Amino acid sequence: MFLYIARKSQFMQYKKTKKGYLRYAKDEAGKLRFEHCIIWERHNGKIPLGMQIHHIDFDKTNNKIENLLLVTPADHKKYHSNYKKNAFGEWEKMCSKCMQYKEPTADNWYFSRGWITGTICKKCFIQKSLQVRQQLIAKGWKRIK
Repeated sequence: MFLYIARKSQFMQYKKTKKGYLRYAKDEAGKLRFEHCIIWERHNGKIPLGMQIHHIDFDKTNNKIENLLLVTPADHKKYHSNYKKNAFGEWEKMCSKCMQYKEPTADNWYFSRGWITGTICKKCFIQKSLQVRQQLIAKGWKRIK
């Protein structure tokens, strides 16, 4: 595949990576670069150190500038881990069992070392644990005191 670079009046070869990103064989400086980073930099300047570019629609080949968002690595991970921002701009995480978005607090989720553990909320985890316990008791399991 080829992409026409108007500024240099030349065609540049790119390929799709295993993860689905479009990567140039070489940019103007001769470095291997991702297309979405080059496009973002053409419109906004150099990507600040420690920041990443997120595809808003999650389509790694849609590199239109309106689909690219500058984010921190922590926020980028949240976008790809069933989080979303609510109407107030605050993060919420979706429970994979009840499918509800809940605030990422200790009231709603179990944490370990500052991160939410698992994909189900505290309420669903407790319900699931009680169901498993009842099933084990029905099969003759006895709790050791």
